[in-house]
Amino acid sequence: MAQLVPSTMPVRVFEDHKACVTAVAVLPDERRMVTSSEDKMLRLWDLKQGVVLKEMAGHHANVKTLAVSRDGRLIASGDQDGDLIPWHGDTGDSLAPTIDAHIEKIYSLDFSPDGSMLASASWDDTTKLWNTTTWQLSGTPISCGTDINCVRYSPSGELLAIATDHNIQIYNLGKRDCVAKFKGHAAISSAYNFSLAWTPDGTRLLSAGNSNDCTIRVWDSSTWEQVGDPWTGHTSAINTIAVDASGTVLASASSDKFVRLWRLSDRPMKHSSGVHCVTFSVDGRHILSGGDDLKISEWELPKGLSLMLVINAAARNACITGDLPSATQLLTQQIDADPNDFDSYANRSFVMARQFAWNDALQDATKSVSIEPSLIGYISMGLALCGNQQVHDAMAAFDLAFTFTNADPKTTHFLFLIKAIASFNAKPCEQTVLPVQELAARPNADSLACRVVEAYMRVQLGTIAMDGALHRDAASHFTAAVNAGAFFSKLDVHSTYEDFVVLFGWDLKSLWQTANQQRCHALVRAGKVGATLEAYRYMMDMSDEPTKAIFRAWAPGKSSLSMKNELNTHGDVALAASAALFCVVPTSSQMAQFGVIPSAIPVREFAKCHGGSVTAVAVFPDRRRMVTGSQDKMLRLWDLKTGVVLKKMERHSGQVKTLAVSRDGRLIASGGEDGELVGWDGDTGEPLTRAINATAGRPGHFGWIVSLDFSLDSAVLATCSNSPNDYATLMLWCTQTWQIRGHIKSNNPAVSGIRYSPDGEHIAIATVNDIQIWKPGCMRWPGYAKPR
Repeated sequence: MAQLVPSTMPVRVFEDHKACVTAVAVLPDERRMVTSSEDKMLRLWDLKQGVVLKEMAGHHANVKTLAVSRDGRLIASGDQDGDLIPWHGDTGDSLAPTIDAHIEKIYSLDFSPDGSMLASASWDDTTKLWNTTTWQLSGTPISCGTDINCVRYSPSGELLAIATDHNIQIYNLGKRDCVAKFKGHAAISSAYNFSLAWTPDGTRLLSAGNSNDCTIRVWDSSTWEQVGDPWTGHTSAINTIAVDASGTVLASASSDKFVRLWRLSDRPMKHSSGVHCVTFSVDGRHILSGGDDLKISEWELPKGLSLMLVINAAARNACITGDLPSATQLLTQQIDADPNDFDSYANRSFVMARQFAWNDALQDATKSVSIEPSLIGYISMGLALCGNQQVHDAMAAFDLAFTFTNADPKTTHFLFLIKAIASFNAKPCEQTVLPVQELAARPNADSLACRVVEAYMRVQLGTIAMDGALHRDAASHFTAAVNAGAFFSKLDVHSTYEDFVVLFGWDLKSLWQTANQQRCHALVRAGKVGATLEAYRYMMDMSDEPTKAIFRAWAPGKSSLSMKNELNTHGDVALAASAALFCVVPTSSQMAQFGVIPSAIPVREFAKCHGGSVTAVAVFPDRRRMVTGSQDKMLRLWDLKTGVVLKKMERHSGQVKTLAVSRDGRLIASGGEDGELVGWDGDTGEPLTRAINATAGRPGHFGWIVSLDFSLDSAVLATCSNSPNDYATLMLWCTQTWQIRGHIKSNNPAVSGIRYSPDGEHIAIATVNDIQIWKPGCMRWPGYAKPR
């Protein structure tokens, strides 16, 4: 394994500690870092200004290590006497009295991924786990039999790796069992295991040794066998190693005075004395190291090392956020400043491709290659040619790109995926997914990257099948995407594979969520109610609490069907196939088949408070209230739990025929037989408008308002009338001003219902003779469906 080398001079130096700097960590806000020292102090720094924000005093011995939780809310430090101090990540104040944690020096600390536990490792031969809410010891200490030098949680939090003088031990924390133990560097005479780091996908554990084996070794976490040869280069003990967020670069800090980067060939970064600690900045573009020279040095990572694409940071961020005009402007400025900047031409080609400006993309790619043939130039040419449907020429361009990979496995793998994605985008089909599956089966492949790419392709194929009403095919594709996504549903693949976001605008943050939701939609449209229930159950079981909340908000309605006892243990599963979620009513045979039995007797009746027939009812998203409309010209707001009327809502002069509640529950709208429309406050039940209709020449409906529906963001209300006297069948109202913002005149005035599509892109109108599909954004006519 060769090394990378950034600038051999630090871009900045932070000085304030009075003794050796022992540990450094950057907080997730990217604005601050915290350091520890043998001067018995911690310091909280402003990274931008380079000043100390707070001196964190409390230790009475040399501070040997520190750790920051993933969310930045907690800091922990351990000292030579075995004392542990927890600190507030925002203020730098101590959170609890000093904890007498160990009888020997604490040499390593690490927070669990969710921040709920802290692992401490000591030269008293024990590893202890601490509850970060109570700061009490959790369970029995793990006895390791020898001095412990490093402890690291796996990315999933399921495993804990412990580096000791004599071996590396792997524990399953759920059972507190040692699932693996191997000598590691200790297989070499008098060598110790000094430091550990996991790759972000958890498939590899890296270790570093002391001066008797100053190498870095890689271990396969499925077999715990060594992968490849040791990485050589340091000449003394390697005190700390760290892996960047993308998993492509490792930094090592050694007593030989050097910080080294590992992936490409280059020169190391040199301190004036031994280096004890190293970490990456959150954005992966800088390294911070500290040691015996009492300094924390910040080093700039060369462009394009942490990620495959060499691109200006500001332009990259603009591509990630979707601000393509700004990205174009930034890259154009670079080209204007240096007309021979072939990288900027290639990068601007990528941005043009994102905007489907294929001719411009090809022109920039061609210019890049004409200035200097390069990997990035031929990638941009391949993408532009694929966009122009010149697939044969595109494949030739990608083949030329392979000649610039220097046989680097990661670069070659990345290029294979880009080529496969470009081919798929040119012709999305099952056949163009196969190269990704074949690549995943190769030895040493980045299987996680392959799964991410396949999942995205499957979602695209599923969407195409849904558009063609091939719901069973769509369900199969979405299921394949869900299965692939099971391996990365809880990983930050959006950051790890940021290059895909830059090149193609992929939203990897919600990829697994989208696949699950779309699978449920496809299954229910295919009539597979039972499979829908299973899909929804799986979706909820596999999700963390924040994702579950998203899914519950996506499916807010409770089913009116009684589920058998099995489903009662998964209350939210009832949502999946109900009319409230998908507007689909199962057939009697389906209900019998899956044990869904319609109730013959109502479980509750609300008092007869209306003076006429009840014409409309809607339940609020909070599931605590409902609103009803009646021929008695009134609406009533009810407490669902107590069954009492909270408010009688008077404003209509005629019978109330229909009503609707907005998705957020903040608005109610009601329509009457005389064309009257009234907007109401969803919290108080107070009217927001007068009764609006077309009398006296005012805009509105003349006749009976038969149906209402709010847009997904509640900003627009759609109303429809079946009166031939109305100048418009459908009217769209702004819910802030309650003024008409658009209208449609149907060719069939006998309208009976109106509904926004789940994605908000279309409005469906049901008439006596047909179903009409309209696009409200531009009032054009995208489809027309005869009733079956």
